[in-house]
Amino acid sequence: MFLPLTDPLVRSGLKEAFTSLQPLLEHTVSLDGMIHEISSFIGDKGAPRQCVHADTIVLPCPQYPEASMEPLYTVFVALQDIDDSMGHTIFYPRTHTPETHAMWNAAQKKAASPAFVKNLKAVQSNLKKGDVSIFDSRLLHCGD
Repeated sequence: MFLPLTDPLVRSGLKEAFTSLQPLLEHTVSLDGMIHEISSFIGDKGAPRQCVHADTIVLPCPQYPEASMEPLYTVFVALQDIDDSMGHTIFYPRTHTPETHAMWNAAQKKAASPAFVKNLKAVQSNLKKGDVSIFDSRLLHCGD
């Protein structure tokens, strides 16, 4: 669900989050970095696990050989403790690369993505209220 930047509560939360993150953001995206989207993720009780995915594609790629894009970072801020019954985000480290995306795309075309994912290292988030997870949006991940 997209959140309106005009809402005072949303602005207050962003101010608190970005004040805390400023030292990191200054050195990664600079203070001129742009916010692309502000949204909230709510998982329904008993909902199925998300498919493994990346939020953005790696550029250039075969479909867009001349395209390029600066890294786009995703920031999750836990608004409550996330326990096992709610499901955690599973991250697959170092999968944001062109080589991994090429292999991932080939595995999907062959319906071999479960076997591909089984061979990847997985890290579970385990966020508590106020914790932050920051990752390259090209990283393979899923909500569990």
